Amino acid sequence: MLWIIGGITALCGALCYGELSAALPRSGGEYHFLSQIYHPALGFMAGFVSATVGFAAPIALAAMAFGKYFVGVFGVGSPVLLSFVVVWVVTLFHLRNLQIGSAFQNLWTIVKLLLVGALIAAGFLIEPKQQITFLPQSGDTAWIFSGAFAVALVYVMYSYSGWNASSYIIGEVKKPEKNVPRSLLGGTLIVTPWFGQMEGTHMATSPENFPRPSFDPKPSTTGEQKAVLAGGCFWCVEAVYRQLDGVGEVVNGYAGGTAREADYGTVSTGMTGHAEAVEVKYDASRVSYGDLLRVFFSIAHDPTQADGQGHDIGPQYRSEIFAGDGAEAEVAKRYIAQLDAAHVFDRPIVTKVSGLEHFYPAEDYHQDYAAKHPDQPYIRAVAAPKVAKLRKYFADRLKTVAR
Repeated sequence: MLWIIGGITALCGALCYGELSAALPRSGGEYHFLSQIYHPALGFMAGFVSATVGFAAPIALAAMAFGKYFVGVFGVGSPVLLSFVVVWVVTLFHLRNLQIGSAFQNLWTIVKLLLVGALIAAGFLIEPKQQITFLPQSGDTAWIFSGAFAVALVYVMYSYSGWNASSYIIGEVKKPEKNVPRSLLGGTLIVTPWFGQMEGTHMATSPENFPRPSFDPKPSTTGEQKAVLAGGCFWCVEAVYRQLDGVGEVVNGYAGGTAREADYGTVSTGMTGHAEAVEVKYDASRVSYGDLLRVFFSIAHDPTQADGQGHDIGPQYRSEIFAGDGAEAEVAKRYIAQLDAAHVFDRPIVTKVSGLEHFYPAEDYHQDYAAKHPDQPYIRAVAAPKVAKLRKYFADRLKTVAR
């Protein structure tokens, strides 16, 4: 639904820009349109926003994603340096002349379409699949009008950015009154079902079918148990585990390193050896250690990203399981081997399994952060989607109050 709404929005924009391009055939996009229709000052403001946000932000996000995926796959290089390199390489091609820039753009558009097609095709080969639908379902209305959906739609619209690209070079297009509207409409109509199908493939191979641990013995001791897990920002991981039935208290804190340096400011330098982690206190008669690890790998974080999660980069955001004893370490190691053998992820799992030496609770303002600050932009963009995913795919494992 999210990608379909994004596509419909982009299509509406393409239709509007197509009409304006035919009526006002001159390069400049909204700068030219608004200057002619209203006032040059309004056109200047719109053009400034496009230049600094509309163009720069999608380019920066794409370059950053390239750097992180490259390092994740090949294990070499710096994500930041690679991001700079790819931006400048593309810029150099476009600085030459229109013919070289057009050829480069056409080539990589074809490559991107083939890559998306390959991902879609690969999804059909994965079994088993869950039943999905692109039609609205009961309960979707509240989700569509939620803050998390709005933030997610912003990121989706960045994926559609470029639908209006030809309106900026109208003066260099032959017969612009015909060809520019065709390019705007045709390009959007091509990518909308392509993106929608790719998201459908992702949904069909969702965490609902995520393997359960084949080795998950009961603990040797009775009473409350503890699991210490590090998977990026502890605000988000905590928000996920607080929803699970059988989980009592969840404490944000730092694992590894020394007590002297276990504070947020120092740990955030990435030089202390600590990892942001959560201490999950749970009733093993209601939820097992293996159940916690299943949520950890399928919902709480990306176990294939080394020294970071998403845009949070640094060893303090690493993926690590701090086992309380040998039994927990064995469960974790066997589960990682099971997931790798089943090729659940398209990249190797980099999660470390270490013995727990010390866990240091974080400052009070970090505790239960997501629940106390649900409208904070980071929580909306990162934590809220994870919680929504948990509620969708693990509905039978939630606390009654969380359902």
